Amino acid sequence: MISGHKIHNAADATYPESKLALVLFAHHHGTDNIASQRFRGLLRYLPRSRYNVHVFTGPWLRTDAAHGPEITPVSAPLLSKALNAARLAVLWAMLSSGLPGHARIGGNSWISRVVELARIRVRRELAAGNRVVVMATYSPVDALIAARLLAQEEGVPLVQDFRDGLAYESLGRKGAFFRLLRRFLEGWAVRPAVRITSVTSSLVAHFAASYPKIPACLLFNGFDSDDISVVSTIEKNDVFSTSRDVVVGHFGRISASDGGNRCSFEQLLEFLERGNFSGSLAFFGTLTEFERDLLSKSNLNFHYYGQLSRQKAIEEMRNMSALLLVTSDRASVATGKIFEYLFSGRRIVLATLRHNEAARLLEEIGDDDLVIDFSNPATIPAPKEFADCLRRPFTRNRDRILRFEKSSQALELDAILQASASE
Repeated sequence: MISGHKIHNAADATYPESKLALVLFAHHHGTDNIASQRFRGLLRYLPRSRYNVHVFTGPWLRTDAAHGPEITPVSAPLLSKALNAARLAVLWAMLSSGLPGHARIGGNSWISRVVELARIRVRRELAAGNRVVVMATYSPVDALIAARLLAQEEGVPLVQDFRDGLAYESLGRKGAFFRLLRRFLEGWAVRPAVRITSVTSSLVAHFAASYPKIPACLLFNGFDSDDISVVSTIEKNDVFSTSRDVVVGHFGRISASDGGNRCSFEQLLEFLERGNFSGSLAFFGTLTEFERDLLSKSNLNFHYYGQLSRQKAIEEMRNMSALLLVTSDRASVATGKIFEYLFSGRRIVLATLRHNEAARLLEEIGDDDLVIDFSNPATIPAPKEFADCLRRPFTRNRDRILRFEKSSQALELDAILQASASE
């Protein structure tokens, strides 16, 4: 692990005079969801004195239309919605990849469009004497496919990033055929790579075991304090007292993100009802019809506020007594949401069906968070103990979460890219 000050203060003299050009395929980069934040913050801290950055995204959906010259939105459809001719063209390109001078990709798919556009950038960077690294972040799988096709055709290093599992603990469609298809796609996408990066230790362990010849690196989702204006209102190690009514807030989606969360949510509501929970639940984001029906049939006090802007959501987190995180039985779960929860300074209540990455992180940080693992009765508190915990004053030790700051994570990314460019 690399730690230290922000990367834009690093000494340039230790690097070659030529720049390193990063060509990144990140389909969700132009949205407002949690997936977009993974690289948006990291790229902020890559010094442009040493880097040229080219990001290829899906349609740009953020409200700030001035997204800058480094970002190229491409509105062509993903393979899941592309015409059969476009899918066959991509399949043929995949089968013929690695052969000298294989044909350009036909059809109007996002893959064909971004590979064509990125090829021009790569050749321009190489002609200028710069080094090039191609990188993609999953999901969707289209990004991984595009990155391999481009890197292999242009003979430049490839790094594949996973913020979710493709073959390991996948969130995709069920069934033996789709499991085999995901294994094939993962292997095809990563075998030419010089590095694999992922967000949790369990995913990194999966890649290290499956592809032992390719270094697998841990690169947390993290949070970007420079991207959140309320940072000035959050003091270091501030103490939050819950002398008022207890309000537990949940932000974002629950089972709409991971169907396995549905069971955890059901068990949590049963636990709260059995314990005659006297506080209230506040939901900011999207709830499924099933989740809203569960709540309406319960005797719990709850409020549903719908979608908020990310900035407003962070501000609302500060008004909660505690923040609710619901995860399933997947070992690799440590969503981007947990890092924004950490940044907010509030106590986290984790309801899970397994001692997963999120639980491990909270225990490692060592603050007074609460992990309720419904697969382990020893972790399920008595009603009074639960109520007392939520009313205790809480302090988030900010020194313990500095390693999740995007500026620190960008140092990790910088080291990965520099090592990859030297392969």
